[in-house]
Amino acid sequence: KPFSPFCVSDSFDPNIPEEGPSAPPPGWLEDIDGYQGHKGGERKRESEKRVVTFLVPSISEDVARDALLRFVESKWKYSSKPARNLTFKDLKPVTVYRYRLETYTETRTSAWQLEPYNGQAVDGPQYGASPPPWDIPVSPPQMYSNRVEKIPVPHSSFVKVCHKCHGCGRTRCAGCFGRGMKRCSFCHGNGRARKKRCTSCHGRGRRRCVSCRGDGYKTCSVCHGAQKLLHFIQLTVTWCVYPIHGFPDQEICDVSAKLINDHLYRFTSTSRILQQVRAYLLTLSGLLGIRES
Repeated sequence: KPFSPFCVSDSFDPNIPEEGPSAPPPGWLEDIDGYQGHKGGERKRESEKRVVTFLVPSISEDVARDALLRFVESKWKYSSKPARNLTFKDLKPVTVYRYRLETYTETRTSAWQLEPYNGQAVDGPQYGASPPPWDIPVSPPQMYSNRVEKIPVPHSSFVKVCHKCHGCGRTRCAGCFGRGMKRCSFCHGNGRARKKRCTSCHGRGRRRCVSCRGDGYKTCSVCHGAQKLLHFIQLTVTWCVYPIHGFPDQEICDVSAKLINDHLYRFTSTSRILQQVRAYLLTLSGLLGIRES
């Protein structure tokens, strides 16, 4: 509306409510069967246990010496003479395992969401009961790729009057208390500053509220003027890869069992394990004898 800086009348509409809370108050939302206090699902799938065996080839002295010389050449401070003159007293194969366990998990959590209602379709309880979180079909991404997908839970939607504006579509401006005018901060409402008429408010002692542009009200920040809200439960599905790398000191089977149990304990409280991959990396080295002087 047009505004004159010399206007002295304050507009106040008592029918416009004050701003309410941005979140729905307790008891405002309906209970959906199977989603009371739901935060995450729980499922697990045991990984397949297999015994992995390796054939360790023998290493000759020439191969061991060549490997040692190549290692010495990579270190510019090392001398190659000890490696060339080294006498092998004993050469034993040593097997070193590197074990890696990757767990691919799917986590499902749910929470109430809302959006302005503008006549869109409402999939409410009248169409049936909401399925449990793990029964909702969701297309998984490519295996071992991180991804987050959010979908509404079927039959969990309903429409209610906006809790913040009480269905008015606008709320009273808290800056001017719905008056549209505020006391001039330059002259403190006197209309005069330094014995002259205030140039900021033109001597009126009040200025238009910049928060509401002189209207005395603002469009509701929750329903955006729609007056009604569509509430629904949103299911968040998270696929994630959790790698663990270990260099076991004891038997590889014992470490493998410990890592798998740790993963099950860590992830199955809120997730279901889709797949676990165990990778073995075998390296061979030799135990070289002392060099004769």
